[in-house]
Amino acid sequence: MVDHPEYRFKECLRDKYLYQTVTEPTRHRHGQNSNILDLVITNDENFVKDIAYSIHLGASDHVSLLVTIEGEPKLNSDTTMRRNFYKGDYNAFREDLSQVD
Repeated sequence: MVDHPEYRFKECLRDKYLYQTVTEPTRHRHGQNSNILDLVITNDENFVKDIAYSIHLGASDHVSLLVTIEGEPKLNSDTTMRRNFYKGDYNAFREDLSQVD
C-alpha cells in the first residue's frame, strides 16, 4: 500500500541510496508479533560485515545488536576553525554597538 508509513520509509531509503541492514526481528513482546524496530542504516551495503542478535538487556523487549563494520574510521583532518554562532553573547554585542556613534 503506497500510503502506508512502512512503504514510504522504504521508498525514502531507496531514493537516497541507503540500506537498512537489520533483517531479523529485534523486538519480542508476549502476545504480539515480533517486529524489526532497531535499525542500522548505511550508504554502503557492504559496510556492515555482520550483525549478531543477542539477548535482551534487563527487562527490555528489544534484543541487543552487535554490529561489525568493514573498513577503517575516517578521521576528520580538517582543522579549519569555525565560529559557533549559537554561543555568541548577542546582548553584550548589542550593548557594545550601542556605544558607537
